Amino acid sequence: MSVLFILLFIVSFLLGMGLIVWRLINIYRKKPTEIKGISFGKLIIGTAIVFVISIIGATATNQSTSSSAEIKTVVAITKKQRQAVSTDKVDEKERSADLAKKYLAAKAASESLATIQSSIAEKDAAAVSISELASSKASVASEEAVSRSAAASSSQAAAQALSLANSQSASTAAASRQAAATAAAASAPATSAPTNNGDIVTGKQGTIIGNINSKIYHVPGQAGYHMNSANARYFNTEQEAINAGYRKALR
Repeated sequence: MSVLFILLFIVSFLLGMGLIVWRLINIYRKKPTEIKGISFGKLIIGTAIVFVISIIGATATNQSTSSSAEIKTVVAITKKQRQAVSTDKVDEKERSADLAKKYLAAKAASESLATIQSSIAEKDAAAVSISELASSKASVASEEAVSRSAAASSSQAAAQALSLANSQSASTAAASRQAAATAAAASAPATSAPTNNGDIVTGKQGTIIGNINSKIYHVPGQAGYHMNSANARYFNTEQEAINAGYRKALR
């Protein structure tokens, strides 16, 4: 429609301009301006009417075109708004899904953390129990060690007491024997005194005799020799003589 009105506008414009030029030529030539009974004025009015109609039609067409463009623009805007709304809905759904995933991940992490904390608490309780058990065993072991130490001390004290008693008994017996030997030597006739050095023979006394000077002891059955009774020390057992620092005679 717009093209048609534009053509009419162009045709009417050209026609009007031609009529004006033709009128001016006829005036110059002084010829009539009628075309087969149609006066020049009617032609000008008809041309003007066509021109005005074409202008009105073009204007209406432009307005229609503008309205159509506006409608299209509104439709395009509405479509864009719909697309934006649809995009917003899609984004909202995606955000909702993302939030749901994050919530599930956070929940799983919280449950895993609770499980780990429970496991740590159980291990701590087990460690405390093991520590208490170890402490109890250490206490029992310490008490046992103290008991063993006390028993060992008691046993050592008893052994020392026994050794001291044996030593005192041996010393008392030796002193008694030495006193008896001295008394016997004093009461014996002068002719029975030994002609060699020493008044006792070590191999014939029937007991273990040690020499205080040489720290050598003799047992019955060994080859004896004469020694002074003042240098003699008597023992009940060889171990007693060894404990006193004596060694056994070689013959």
